Amino acid sequence: MRLERFDGYLAATGAVGLLWVMKRYSVTSYGPNHWTAEGLFNTVTRIRCFEAAREAIDGRINSAYRSPAINKAVGGVPTSRHQRGLALDLRPGRIYTPESAARKLFELASSGEIGRVHKVIEEPTWVHISWRAINEPAHRLSLGRIPRNKETLPPSERYTTLDRGPML
Repeated sequence: MRLERFDGYLAATGAVGLLWVMKRYSVTSYGPNHWTAEGLFNTVTRIRCFEAAREAIDGRINSAYRSPAINKAVGGVPTSRHQRGLALDLRPGRIYTPESAARKLFELASSGEIGRVHKVIEEPTWVHISWRAINEPAHRLSLGRIPRNKETLPPSERYTTLDRGPML
């Protein structure tokens, strides 16, 4: 859905539009994914950023909001921004690799076009992108990579910082 159409859709449909957001951004195959107030607030207030990031790489959403139970079931870290409605995992469209998609999203984030981004991480088959909370202080944007064989590596080698961006 194009961003211009989305704004009009949400404004015209009110509660129905909110239900669309709740369904689109909490889909999981791991069972019920119950929203927290913080998760719903953060997702709704960043919907334009989420959709702009997804459209920029012709991507498909792998994961967005996760309840603490779902986060644990998928092996997410306890401090995951997914639990706060501040992160997306996007599978890039056909013309992008995870590397090229991560670079494009990093460039858009550096210019502020997709909001106050915290990190862009190239994963083996997708791109993780996380945003800052409204009351969170500015921090330097980073682009990183997690290798395919991360489980076999020592902790210090499981994440590599590839680039640093502006303070956002």
